[in-house]
Amino acid sequence: AASRPYVNVISCQHDDKIKNNNQPNYVRTNERNMSDKKRSNNELTNSDQGSEAKRQKQSVESDLICPITHELPFDPVHAEDGSMYERQAIEEYFATTTKSEGKVRSPVKGVMIGTSIFAAPHIKNTIESLISNDMITGDVANKWKERAKEKKSADDLIKDAENGDAKALYKLGKKYLTGDEFFKKDIKEAYVNLFKSLKKKK
Repeated sequence: AASRPYVNVISCQHDDKIKNNNQPNYVRTNERNMSDKKRSNNELTNSDQGSEAKRQKQSVESDLICPITHELPFDPVHAEDGSMYERQAIEEYFATTTKSEGKVRSPVKGVMIGTSIFAAPHIKNTIESLISNDMITGDVANKWKERAKEKKSADDLIKDAENGDAKALYKLGKKYLTGDEFFKKDIKEAYVNLFKSLKKKK
């Protein structure tokens, strides 16, 4: 009597198995097809979501690219045409482009605009955040990171020079003498720093 419940369970499981095996082939085939279709739809949905995320990522990146340098601007500014540029690039464009009554042709929209530019630090913060969170990756992100390192080195050089370090003063003088992205060419400032470095060495 004690073993009857166990026998009944086994019997029920066996009966269910027989019942399933006795189903017509087309019923079992339809069930498998429906399962395969559901799995395929899920995979397609995941694929679509991945493609959409990739498109959105590319759209965000393209909206932030400077149309002159074709890179992410490290010092972004807005011009009067409403477009965003790397400061140095648009300043050089304005300086080398023929002007008509103080205006130049927009490099993007082709309309005549003034040469005023407006700093956009919020855009730089956005770019930095997107790169930090891997929303922008690849060559454009790597180049931006490299420029960030160069800017930090430039800031450290200025700080060391202000603290009276002779080598830093000399290097800073050379930077101002030749000019680069972070040090606008300034002959007077160059010789001031070079002279200070010589006095420190005596």
